[in-house]
Amino acid sequence: MQSRIVFNGKEYAGVEQMPDDVRQAFTAMLTQLGADADGNGVPDVLEGKGSVAGLAQTSITVNGRTLDDVKALPLPMRWLLGLAVRRVASSQIPVAPPPANAPLLRRLDTATSALGTALYMLSAFMAAGLAAVGIWMIMNMDASSRSQGGAFYIWILVAIALAWLVGSLVNLGLRRR
Repeated sequence: MQSRIVFNGKEYAGVEQMPDDVRQAFTAMLTQLGADADGNGVPDVLEGKGSVAGLAQTSITVNGRTLDDVKALPLPMRWLLGLAVRRVASSQIPVAPPPANAPLLRRLDTATSALGTALYMLSAFMAAGLAAVGIWMIMNMDASSRSQGGAFYIWILVAIALAWLVGSLVNLGLRRR
């Protein structure tokens, strides 16, 4: 497949054929074209909600067919066009080199993960203990306390403690992934 890019009135065989300053301007334009503030998968420019600074021509040519108004495309085609623009734009963004203190950041990340796991485990044990104490209280409650709704309120606290336990265990499981 032969690709051809016309940018600022000049034709290029590909992005790699562009001079550095033209490539940077082209990449900035693609980034603006791919912006999707509402997150629906269709770039805002194609929905008529946004504009690109310096965009003089709004037609697009695909497989030899030129459209002057991109809004005339059906929604699935606009979505695919937006996907293609975002993919090209993301491939042109240079990757930043790793920071100089990368080993320290990795150690901090490992320590944070271990501390988070320990805190979730402690939270789960506390919730299990609270539920066990609540169930013990209900079993050893005298009849007058039960008749006044004491068991009901303790069951509510036990349910909250069990929900806390399940939430802690789910977060712990997600953290280990």
